[in-house]
Amino acid sequence: MKMRLSYLLTGVLLMSAVFLSSCGDDDVPAPENPEEEITRVTLTFTPSAGGTAVTAVWFDADGEDGPDEATVEPINLEANTAYTLSLTLENTLATEQEEQDVTAEIKTEDDEHMFFFSFTADVFASPAGDGNIGADSRNDPMNYEDNDGSNPLGLETSWTTGDAASAAAFKVLLKHQPPLEEGGTPQKSATSTSQTGDTDIDIDFVLNIQ
Repeated sequence: MKMRLSYLLTGVLLMSAVFLSSCGDDDVPAPENPEEEITRVTLTFTPSAGGTAVTAVWFDADGEDGPDEATVEPINLEANTAYTLSLTLENTLATEQEEQDVTAEIKTEDDEHMFFFSFTADVFASPAGDGNIGADSRNDPMNYEDNDGSNPLGLETSWTTGDAASAAAFKVLLKHQPPLEEGGTPQKSATSTSQTGDTDIDIDFVLNIQ
């Protein structure tokens, strides 16, 4: 009788373990798509008519959680000149080469990312205005040169400077707009704005046109 009771108890414990294990698997949350770790952003303005490219670098050597402040170089452009702007993003803290190249990751996930820009009003002849950052500014003038097949991306844009200006503002904002649930539709759409999704970078540059 004691042996039979022992077998019964053992069976109950085994069944409980299997049940708890099964419940535990069901309770595991869907994997998240985290924001990119970005420590260096390079802006390269290449004159459309030829000439020397202009670069400006934002660099946060110890990452977002580190105690050191990021450094930001000014953007110095020529007046009344057309440029193509290319953005390069890196994670210099990563040990693997593949993880360092954030630009490639953004290109792979272009349907989940979009760059937005703002600048001092009318400092550029094109795009006119002050950029497309803001809930009601998504469709304001912006010269995107790349897209995800349906909507703009922003790793490449075109700009034409106006007359000379000193200490103007120029902001680069990268939004990560992935699906709200695993396998769902990305938040990025024809109507998503700079307030949709999570922020990967938000950088303010000083713009000088001379």
